[in-house]
Amino acid sequence: MMRGKFVRETERMSIMTVHACPLAHLGTDKAGGLNVYVREVAREFARRGVKVDVFTRVQEDCEEHIIIPPDEPFRLVHIPAGPGDHLSPNRIAAYLDEFEAGVERLAADEDMRYDLLFAHYWLSGVVACRLKKKWGVPTVAMFHTLAILKQQVAGEASEPEPQERIAGERFIMECADALIAPTERERDHMVRLYGADPAKIHVVPPGVDTRLFRPLPRRRARAMVGLRPGWRMILAVGRIEPIKGFETLIRAARVLLSRHGGLMRNTEIWIIGGDIDGDECVRLRALRKELGVGGVVKFMGPRKQKQLPEYYSAAEALVVPSEYESFSLVSLEAMACGTPVIGTPVGGLPQLVENGITGYLVPPHDPDVLADRIAEVLSANDETLESMRRATVRRAAPYAWPRTVDRLELVMSGLVRRRLQEV
Repeated sequence: MMRGKFVRETERMSIMTVHACPLAHLGTDKAGGLNVYVREVAREFARRGVKVDVFTRVQEDCEEHIIIPPDEPFRLVHIPAGPGDHLSPNRIAAYLDEFEAGVERLAADEDMRYDLLFAHYWLSGVVACRLKKKWGVPTVAMFHTLAILKQQVAGEASEPEPQERIAGERFIMECADALIAPTERERDHMVRLYGADPAKIHVVPPGVDTRLFRPLPRRRARAMVGLRPGWRMILAVGRIEPIKGFETLIRAARVLLSRHGGLMRNTEIWIIGGDIDGDECVRLRALRKELGVGGVVKFMGPRKQKQLPEYYSAAEALVVPSEYESFSLVSLEAMACGTPVIGTPVGGLPQLVENGITGYLVPPHDPDVLADRIAEVLSANDETLESMRRATVRRAAPYAWPRTVDRLELVMSGLVRRRLQEV
């Protein structure tokens, strides 16, 4: 019922994702869960009859500034803002005025009016809140990561988050009509660390494409990914950056060899994602060599999202050793494929992972415990493993993207209706 009412009230919405193109190649240092989220939400709203424009920055070789992507129901608008090559989010901040002007120019040229703005990450939130003040349009923001929390977790091991970002996040939390948090924990962080109004914050977990991510026959999946006959594989998926905790996984490989050598004779650890020539990957490869686990840990580089179900289905378990996650979409994807997850209690993992049922929760920075939990999965009997695989599929099922968008509609419909009553 709410779905139909929202579509009648909302003819056109703008989704802003300044630094993260929804069609970018996933798994690199430039693209990850945020890109997937924007793409899937844009698709679902468009399928329901809302005209969706997704605004993102021109990067690299974008020849067309306005395109209708093949097989996509939304319009993707590239806005020139700064140099056309890839820039870090912190560098993109210098070009937000240019991006904002480009959005305004296009809207004026096409006499375009939006019923709602949905912004992702602080860069987009700043632009959306500025446009809200000019256009009087309801604005919803989602951060995906929070600067203060990320800095607390990473500490001195990473580059400090700029004060401009923290100030931008505070501005958005004050200005936006509604804030979306993927977990209750992030909602609490917004209130405690930023003083956000709790009444504005709505907890809406992200989703998973259950048509794409579903269990495949394990023998076939192992052959499809090139796993040697008779061998097993532990999988990790994500951008190669310190906060993802891959150093802990590599150190756990050393522990596995020393404590559980028999289990590791025909087992490899594959890490998918990232730039294998990037600084962090070079550092991790050097650590792998130093620890003598080069024959066990394999850096596979990025893979297309449509290939990931093959890897998830071929794996004995997905390992998520992160220090910080907003939610962990890869965990949802793996579980939808019937793969247990061994991860740290960050983001959405505490609500997805039940010890011994759908996987195991382990403390961050603890290769010994991580190694023991991996060994537990590797040594489990067929009946136990099959029970865990069935349980993971059941746990992931309620997180299908249409359910996520149903919940977003509940938030957005009220904002749009209130604006219509005020006009």
